[in-house]
Amino acid sequence: MNTCLTLEQHDSILAKWKAKLVFLQKIQELQKDNPKLQAKWKLVEINQTIEFSIGDNESLYFRNQLKRGILYEPHSSTYTMHPGSNKMYDDLKPLY
Repeated sequence: MNTCLTLEQHDSILAKWKAKLVFLQKIQELQKDNPKLQAKWKLVEINQTIEFSIGDNESLYFRNQLKRGILYEPHSSTYTMHPGSNKMYDDLKPLY
């Protein structure tokens, strides 16, 4: 986590905190050490593959699997209930 303190006009201090997701940092570190992914990185740079892409945060992405995985986990958990879906009704029905 980075912290930045800035002295503004009128003697006020503005504090900004920047938090970077730990798991994305870990993915970036592991990608740099993996020779197979480095080969894919080079293919993306010379436009030889469309399956992989380089994101804004300098990470290598395979289609949209990371996004799909991140969204799938919280939405399909047994503890997830959304007021607008039938899942909540189905989860609560056996209790009453």
